[in-house]
Amino acid sequence: MVTAQVKDLCYGLYGKTAIPIDPEVQKKALQDYSRGSEPISCRPAEVLEPELEKTRSEIGDLAKDLDDEILYTLYPVTGKKFLKYKYGKEEAPAEMQPRSLEDGRKVMAFIEKAKAGQLIEKPVQSDHARSFNVFVDNECFQINVEEEGGQPVVRAGQGRRKKVTPINKAKKNEQDVLPISGKGVAAPMPGLIVRLEKAVGDDVSEGRRVVVLEAMKMENALKAPSAGKIKAINCDTGDNVTKGRCWLRSTDAPEQPLFERLITIKRPSRLGVAFCSASKRDS
Repeated sequence: MVTAQVKDLCYGLYGKTAIPIDPEVQKKALQDYSRGSEPISCRPAEVLEPELEKTRSEIGDLAKDLDDEILYTLYPVTGKKFLKYKYGKEEAPAEMQPRSLEDGRKVMAFIEKAKAGQLIEKPVQSDHARSFNVFVDNECFQINVEEEGGQPVVRAGQGRRKKVTPINKAKKNEQDVLPISGKGVAAPMPGLIVRLEKAVGDDVSEGRRVVVLEAMKMENALKAPSAGKIKAINCDTGDNVTKGRCWLRSTDAPEQPLFERLITIKRPSRLGVAFCSASKRDS
């Protein structure tokens, strides 16, 4: 996966690099680049199109001044969210709400308690504590360890083996391990949904870009793993997603294409763009 910023670099939008880019790497990076596969040799400003008028038509009256317009131009997703919070169009999350001076004093008092070790009640050491020597970087530290609940009791075993049933941790997230076949697009890493290139019902070809995910300030284009039709999208522009996946399941109905029925995880923190293949039919 080649990020949008790396493509821009190979195209020449960041100017001339300190050392030349390998031609094979450059060619591969610019295979499906929107500006073309041939790098530029002129000033980057000569190929950039004006964006401010486009910004004004998209943001409308949400932007009150030039600063707001520039903010949205640079950060179209997070900038728009911020402007909605700023002008009361949407309620800001609790972590973004302003704090009063009294709230600040409470936080500082909590920090002072933590530094003084007053957040938990210190137990009194009994005579049953055992002493250990701990060696760290050629230094020896003596620590006392005591089991909670009093003196430990040791009982002799009966010499009989007991069959233990292992805990199936997968049951906790049973939806995540369902045996479902099919192809889909999943978030390869946590990030922010910047753009959806396709909608439910659209036909896509193999390798076509369908979602743009921003992670660590880099845009990653997620592509369709096969040709088909988009059956469901579990995310929207501006959503923060975790690393996840979605699935397709085939149907036995002879009149329906293979992979017609869809099963997805309906969670806002999951990214899923699912496809069904329209080129095969169930026999």
